[in-house]
Amino acid sequence: MTAVSPQPVSRERKRISARAAGGALWLLAAPAFLLWLYWRSFRIWFREDDFPLLALARSVHSFHDFLHLMYVPYAQGTIRPLSERLPFLVSWHLFGADCVPLRIFVFLTAAADLTLIAILGRRLSGSQLAGTAAALIWSASASLMVAMTWNSAYNEVQYPLFLLGALLLFIRYAATGERRFWWWQLAVFAIGFGSLENNVVYPGIAVAWTLLVETRAKWKRLLASTIPLFALSAAYSALHLWIAPAPKTGIYAVRVDARIFATLWEYWRWAFVSPEWVAHGFARSQARVVLVITMAAVAGFVAWRAYRRRPAALFGVAWFAIVISPLALLPDRHTEYYLCAPVIGLALAAGWAFSAAWERGWALRVGAMAIAGAWLAGSIPAARVSARVFADDSTISKNLVLGVVEAHRRHPAKAILLDGVPQAGYDAVVYEGGFRTFEVPDVYLAPDERKIIQPEENDVTYDGAFVDPAVVRHALSEQAALVYDFSPGHLKNVTKWYADSAAAYFPDSAPAWVQVGNPLYGYLLGPEWYPTGNAVRWMPGRATLRLAGPRSAAAHIVITGYCWDQQLARGPVHIAVSADGVDLGSAEMRGPEIRFEKSFGLAPELIGRKSMNVELRAWPLTSVGGRNYGVMVESVEIR
Repeated sequence: MTAVSPQPVSRERKRISARAAGGALWLLAAPAFLLWLYWRSFRIWFREDDFPLLALARSVHSFHDFLHLMYVPYAQGTIRPLSERLPFLVSWHLFGADCVPLRIFVFLTAAADLTLIAILGRRLSGSQLAGTAAALIWSASASLMVAMTWNSAYNEVQYPLFLLGALLLFIRYAATGERRFWWWQLAVFAIGFGSLENNVVYPGIAVAWTLLVETRAKWKRLLASTIPLFALSAAYSALHLWIAPAPKTGIYAVRVDARIFATLWEYWRWAFVSPEWVAHGFARSQARVVLVITMAAVAGFVAWRAYRRRPAALFGVAWFAIVISPLALLPDRHTEYYLCAPVIGLALAAGWAFSAAWERGWALRVGAMAIAGAWLAGSIPAARVSARVFADDSTISKNLVLGVVEAHRRHPAKAILLDGVPQAGYDAVVYEGGFRTFEVPDVYLAPDERKIIQPEENDVTYDGAFVDPAVVRHALSEQAALVYDFSPGHLKNVTKWYADSAAAYFPDSAPAWVQVGNPLYGYLLGPEWYPTGNAVRWMPGRATLRLAGPRSAAAHIVITGYCWDQQLARGPVHIAVSADGVDLGSAEMRGPEIRFEKSFGLAPELIGRKSMNVELRAWPLTSVGGRNYGVMVESVEIR
């Protein structure tokens, strides 16, 4: 018998395999670099805006709840089921308080962005080096720092996936003429609306690619194919504005005026050199030099290509201008992570410029390496320090919230007072309702924390987060509260020591401000009040409380609370106030605003009294379930 020798592997097959392996390594370069920059981000926990989103996710117990979560407008009227609602929903219901899987998901999304950027850069320039360089530049951009370290900013790395994916399918359609690629592009584009409203800019990107990259012979067919895309963007914008009208005031209000140009210029500068460089130790003078050099290098390359009648290099700049354009209409809201998607365009241009310089001899190679090195010298430390700082701050958030959860589990009937909480803990947890998210009620800051914690402008949480010293003294004497010190970085029970100090130093008197819905203030209320609920109490037609007397003739008694909208729909609601039998007047509440704040002058004979008995009367009453309801009272205060 004759032995049959194996078929030799062809050289062509070996070359194809080697090329494929080399291409895979090129694509992996940027994700590996990103991992090196942000490996600390995997230990980041929930903080700030994460807690309201997590609370929404925790509220889902049925399919109806799920639909409500996905499509009801949230903060600033946003509807982002894919980037804000779904990730938190899946994370909580599968992994609970463990945030690591969510952090891995964020990284994988950014890695997918980098892969598509590398592919697009290669398709734009014809150079593998250009595509990889573009991806590396984007991964080092300071615009990613917040998105890579804050769960709530996940949308900024998710929605570029839809822009890039749709464009690459459009390019495939342009190359082959096969309609299936156009339809796949349409599907990806449409799904992108569930990630971020800025997805509406995609048709402009498709037009820019057509005019700057494709041949004139294809213009008519490709431009016509973008008409349905523009129609879809217009329809989505109209529907979104109908469901959730744009704010007319505040930092998210749209403004069309000369400030657009200042906003664009600021974002343009930030795209090259971040203010975070200086914040993390880079010299301001050096940052200015790098800004001028990098901006000149990219602009010079684009201008040179345009002069040579090769306008494709303009596509990166066009991408930046198109994607940033809606954000230019928000002159009062500038933030660097908004640049995540726009900077992709400049990364494409810079990556191509680097590749072109590399192919033209050692002199230009050295120059390109010097410029890239100077830019990375500012970008890399800023990214790594940012990841470390956010990871450390996240440890504060995690230890504070989970420590309180455990304390509440052990002592469910007692209020919790926190001492030693730093400003970072207040900002990351207390301000955004982190304890309420984990269903822990009655958590407050100790009175001395006012010396440490500084509120932001219009901080409605601040005052309600503290308890009056006299109320703390009473709660501790009645063993209704526990005190924990967080200064070591974890909770330490210091109730006994704190109770002794409170008995010695805190006053034994009525406070000047009664938080009616706070159970710790319950001893100051008369028996007429209904049980507390969500920081307020319903009163019947008449209710009483004890309050400190005024110290000056300028003082007023201020009552805050809410009326039912059903009450106001039937006509005005009235409230009258008296103190120690002295009538202080009445006030009227009308719709459509349900919240009220009413001020009443105080009689001269009340001045200087240690305390006084305050009587509130409300009418007309609403009868529900055999009870008569007046108004919901939040607080009564002497100002």
